[in-house]
Amino acid sequence: MFCQTMNLYGYGCDAYLITDEQAALQQEFMDKGARIVRPLHKTDYHNREFVLEDIDGRWLGFGIKEEGQAQRNTGKSGEALEQ
Repeated sequence: MFCQTMNLYGYGCDAYLITDEQAALQQEFMDKGARIVRPLHKTDYHNREFVLEDIDGRWLGFGIKEEGQAQRNTGKSGEALEQ
């Protein structure tokens, strides 16, 4: 039995896909009648993303880390820095 992440935990997506063309992709989905549950926005974790609901009720997120954020959050060795 499938249990959606949102129903189980109250947040999150069932799948997250990385794309740098969020605005165009969101518009394409909207043109085809997709249900956008979270329009394109900047998150508190520095992603630009949108979320849609598929015909099975799963939430699919599309986004990418904003330019420069990945480098600021890691040290020279690639380890995460404390914030």
